[in-house]
Amino acid sequence: MNGKCTTLRESSAATDRRSTDAGSSASDGLHSWDDLTNLRREVDLLDQAMMHALIQRTELSSRIQAVRISLGGPRVDLQRERQIIDTYRHVFGHDGAELASLILRHSRGPLLLSAG
Repeated sequence: MNGKCTTLRESSAATDRRSTDAGSSASDGLHSWDDLTNLRREVDLLDQAMMHALIQRTELSSRIQAVRISLGGPRVDLQRERQIIDTYRHVFGHDGAELASLILRHSRGPLLLSAG
């Protein structure tokens, strides 16, 4: 998993450099409204890909839950969720932990706490 984190961090750093470069070029007046439209289309495509990936993740999570329960395990594996949250935090900082929590909640459904 460390290799994946390094790759994600490198990719994020490259994106940051491109954003900085784009920002300086925009202030120099080197971009057009067409460039802005094209960049927004790219973001829209990425959003669609992320939504598709989240749908796939949710389906896999449901299958994992079913297998875990059939083996006598709990519906939710909190240790595994902590690992996922830590990975997102490592790559994206505090916002990553929040993002992972939202993704996990969406994928597995809400945690059901017993009233006591």
